[in-house]
Amino acid sequence: MTSVKPVLALAKILTCCSLLLGITQSVRAAIPSFTEHLMGNTGETNQGQTTLVDVDLDGDLDWLMGTQNAGTYFWEFKGYTAGKANWVMHKIGDGGGCETSGVAMDITGDGYPDMIVGSKWWKNPGKSGNITGPWQVFTNNGVKVNCADAIIGDWNNDKKLDVAFVQRGQIAAWYETNPQGPWIEHIWPGIQIHSGLAAGDFNNDGFLDAVVDNILFLSKNKAGSAWDQVTLPYSARPTDGVIVEAGDVDGDGDMDLVQMGHWTTGPVSWVENVDGTGKVWANHVLPGNVGDLSHSVNIADIDNDGDMDLELGADGGASFWYEQTSPKVFKATSFTSRPTHDMRVGDVDRDGDLDMIGKPWGVGPHYFFQNMLVDNGGVKKDWSRGPIGSHNPTNWNRIQLNGCMDPKSSNYDPWALHSGPITQFCGTTTLIQPKTESTSGAFAGRFFSFPEQGPYSLTLRTLDGSLISSLNGQATDPIDLLPMYQKARPGIYFLAGQVNDRKTETRIIVK
Repeated sequence: MTSVKPVLALAKILTCCSLLLGITQSVRAAIPSFTEHLMGNTGETNQGQTTLVDVDLDGDLDWLMGTQNAGTYFWEFKGYTAGKANWVMHKIGDGGGCETSGVAMDITGDGYPDMIVGSKWWKNPGKSGNITGPWQVFTNNGVKVNCADAIIGDWNNDKKLDVAFVQRGQIAAWYETNPQGPWIEHIWPGIQIHSGLAAGDFNNDGFLDAVVDNILFLSKNKAGSAWDQVTLPYSARPTDGVIVEAGDVDGDGDMDLVQMGHWTTGPVSWVENVDGTGKVWANHVLPGNVGDLSHSVNIADIDNDGDMDLELGADGGASFWYEQTSPKVFKATSFTSRPTHDMRVGDVDRDGDLDMIGKPWGVGPHYFFQNMLVDNGGVKKDWSRGPIGSHNPTNWNRIQLNGCMDPKSSNYDPWALHSGPITQFCGTTTLIQPKTESTSGAFAGRFFSFPEQGPYSLTLRTLDGSLISSLNGQATDPIDLLPMYQKARPGIYFLAGQVNDRKTETRIIVK
């Protein structure tokens, strides 16, 4: 008998798309290969603060990045001409003052991603102004820490995204953002490092946790104000800090980690969350080392075969993607010798496979690494929902916890009216055993309630969009979902419903 467990924390939403991105293994007709495209050059040094996001909401991914003291840039992807990728660089403002790791999120609620770099943020003008720049810049007096690492999450469960920073010799803290005033600071105690941040719900209790350096902070309450600390068994931990990312590497339904030392040559490890409590960990050293001056970790299904692969970058020497050839077994393949400092992963051109972008820390060109998997006959996936990592939420506008914001009133409404495709995750499940009947909420475990009468449709899909099962009919209260769940193998899925013009969607875990 299957049962349904809810995804109750933004940690899940942030990292689940870095999880089982395809529940069943697919037979590939090709393997990834990468075509390098020169994007351009800022001509500036200390280049960091990178994120892949759809800046102009035209359906493809763009490149947001900045330099420490010179400029902040929106690189617009303009498709291909005769096989050559076209990128147009727009300067949107001056430098942010941080070394690396800016993040993009919608601070103002207008639907467009804004850019955050430490104590500064730039408002995306969207349709109301010149999106190619300059953007209006704001200073957050509440932010005391500079940033050499930054992530987003929802640590106080208020359905609004927060941002966290860490910087060498200073505090590590997360902040409640505010478009009209100072941001509220919450410090993780005892941390003074250069880098090493990741977010995830590591004990599946519904609260967002954080990894800071080699310490896992397990949240003890909904407000994110009290923490249990767990020391992680890293194989490489220079005094300068680490590079770390969270995701379900082994596909067992809990959050693991991949880490390496900051600005070193290795080793690289994936750190297994052994029993799903976040308190028992096993370190697994991966074969080979990343090139000199390591500075990028990504977790994503680069070959579209349904399990997690790893993408590791460095400022010098070779960069690698690690194919998970069988459960917990990895094979390293170099894809470039160009600098890939703060490399990010996403389906830039929306062709169904995952691309990468990298650049140097110092002066030098940016490169777009086009994944040729689908072009060469490989399996195509719908990556419009991801991948998502706490450093690189490529579909940031879908990140929402336990409901949707009505685009007109900004009020919480799990059945908000949407004129087009769903742009946010709506609704949530509650922990309901299969034989327990409940009709509360839009989603309630086995049973599903609609807000009004009319023709309905329900679909259960894998995270890559493959249809598992569907139901159609006239809305009654409740609809029994057990027949849909019984067609699914254990894993993470999208459950979507529509009645008349109302739509909603949530993630669930089938066990």
